[in-house]
Amino acid sequence: MEVLRRVPAASIRYQDTGLILNIGFRGVNNTLGRKVLILEDGIFTSLNPYSAPEQYYTPNIDRMERIEVVKGSGSILFGPSTIGGVINFITKRPSKEPTFSVSAQGGSYGFFSSLVSYGGTFGNTGIDISILRKQGNGFRDHQDFRLHEFSFKSVTDLNEKHTLTSKFLATAQDANMTYLGMTTAQFWENPSSNFAEQDKRKVQRYSGDIGHEWKFTDHSKLVTKVYAAYTERNWARQNYVRNTGSYFNKPPDNVIKFYDTEPFVNRPGDTIYMLDKIGHRDRSFRFVGVESRYQQDFQFFGIKNQLDAGLRYHYETADIKYIDGPSTPDYAIYGNGFENPPTGAASSEYSLSKSGTLRDHEVNYTKSVAGFAQNSFKFYDSFSVIPGVRYETFTQNRSILRQQVRDPITKKSSSQEVDKETQNVYHVVIPGLGLTYDIRKDLIWFAGAHKGFSPPRYQEALNNTGLINRVDPEYSYNYETGFRGDITKTLNAQVTYFDLNYINQIIVSSATVGNVSTSSLKNGGKTYSRGVESSITFDPATLFDASFKLPIDLIYTRVDARINQYSIDVSKIAPNQSLIDFAITQKDKNGNYVPYVSKDTATLAIGFIHPKGFYARTEYQYFSSQYHDDTNTNAVYWADLITDSNVKKALRYLNISSNSSGQTGNIPAYGLVNASFGYKDPIKRWSVFITGKNLANARYISGRIPEGIQVGPFRQVNVGATFEL
Repeated sequence: MEVLRRVPAASIRYQDTGLILNIGFRGVNNTLGRKVLILEDGIFTSLNPYSAPEQYYTPNIDRMERIEVVKGSGSILFGPSTIGGVINFITKRPSKEPTFSVSAQGGSYGFFSSLVSYGGTFGNTGIDISILRKQGNGFRDHQDFRLHEFSFKSVTDLNEKHTLTSKFLATAQDANMTYLGMTTAQFWENPSSNFAEQDKRKVQRYSGDIGHEWKFTDHSKLVTKVYAAYTERNWARQNYVRNTGSYFNKPPDNVIKFYDTEPFVNRPGDTIYMLDKIGHRDRSFRFVGVESRYQQDFQFFGIKNQLDAGLRYHYETADIKYIDGPSTPDYAIYGNGFENPPTGAASSEYSLSKSGTLRDHEVNYTKSVAGFAQNSFKFYDSFSVIPGVRYETFTQNRSILRQQVRDPITKKSSSQEVDKETQNVYHVVIPGLGLTYDIRKDLIWFAGAHKGFSPPRYQEALNNTGLINRVDPEYSYNYETGFRGDITKTLNAQVTYFDLNYINQIIVSSATVGNVSTSSLKNGGKTYSRGVESSITFDPATLFDASFKLPIDLIYTRVDARINQYSIDVSKIAPNQSLIDFAITQKDKNGNYVPYVSKDTATLAIGFIHPKGFYARTEYQYFSSQYHDDTNTNAVYWADLITDSNVKKALRYLNISSNSSGQTGNIPAYGLVNASFGYKDPIKRWSVFITGKNLANARYISGRIPEGIQVGPFRQVNVGATFEL
């Protein structure tokens, strides 16, 4: 998302092939875009907005007219999540004249993308139809992907007061994607390698909405939309285990392949054994809802007012299955020679099962009703006070129908039918207040305060026994103030101070296994995220009244995100524990940095725009280092080689551990160089362009979740063209 990375305080994690949008704002976790409410024409784009907010679908920027980003108190107009900001992709209105357009680009790693569109207005109805195709091999081995998308939009003006809209979207993704990251040695030796050759993720998504706009007067209207979406996300991931000790332990019996990234030594987690079974995580999500929004401009006692109010009913379901693929041998083992009968059978990576037996099954649903009201009071045509409130009430139900049950006698687990159901009800009031003052034309001071809320996912709120988890919803109190606008003819700036105070922040720091969370979700408790975001554009060409533009952009964000409480882990207190052992196990996290937040991010860019159609832009992006966990572990490669018990305790107290597995350790700082050049004919409506990302071909770590080192994309150069008829 080239546009979004230029938004101040945006944190985008570049990973895999770009099919998933990992984005956050102002120190909010960016994993799968969970904490940012991402909409298309005001309609949800996630799997399920209340219970599964992951972004496995990203709106195509070529279909958009503009992108609205809301990070302050205006978030209460949307919801349910009001913590991490709102991104609303606004699609183009059908053109007045019939228009046929084609855009295509291709480049490194077999990448190719094409978009074919046709639209126009016929009578009182405008339509727009587009077909998108993307494909590529990925920058890592075994990372092929294919994407197909069809979209249809219509706008019918029934008369001056009534307008009908409709939209339908169908998307299909087929990609080799894995949770398995790299070990440290693997990253050093071959950062493009990928051990999980057979992992495949398929996503099918269908969505639609029908809207009606009723203009009562020139100053008031009511917009009502009925919407629905269905998503299937089936992910087959080959089972694997790691070595656990610093010795040459015996590999499992059902190994197909193993990868020892350090063949002359054995380090914890540095060897990965790919097994002969595969787990199919098949999930389907549905949601349907209706929303009405009323807008009115009016005057009351000489004060200008702008009212926004709305009401929404929403219902969503999820059907979550884990299918255990059995071992399917495809060749025989002749342990006593070929002249004798086979002594056994074994599997290869090409015989992994495409189906299996149902191991885990659960069905979940959420019902919600939400309402909001916000009014802008404008005094003296320059000062506005904007109070508002949002109310959310929703019920989460989780029904576990089948799961693994452990026999207390044999100590073995088997899949059994169960009947466990838990219900959780939430009532949330979310107030907000905004202030603006027009210092002069095109220069505004603003301030805001609002309560942030983010609902828990099913796996967060309710555990697999059907009992309520200790992971609570996220709450925060958010404040901001700043200014934006034209400082001079040549200088435009936006500078904002923000202060997000979490009552309870949910921290993600490791992986999930099947449908069971390991240690990936935990209550971080009280945390804060404070800092300054800025976007400054200086155009020296305006000093000379030049016909061209020469914008110089500086986008900089400074975030101080820390844990703001001390807590004791009772489970780690042992009888007759020494003071030293207590100090080691109860390390003070108060003041620690929140994981996966760069303290400093910056973009410096220079552009060139000529009225005859030529344009260019070169930029440098910088991301400072990040911690991977809330204990702020400092990993070193040699820590596991220490044998002295006292030295081991000292290392634990100092938060120093081994990072041979790639799962621990900070994320070092890195910088990226990007550039784009092109020509767009101002009359004949065609263009050609070339873009380059990570031109220095930096090898960097973008994260260590879900399961090991995730490397950032390598150098990518694409060439493309567009034309309209």
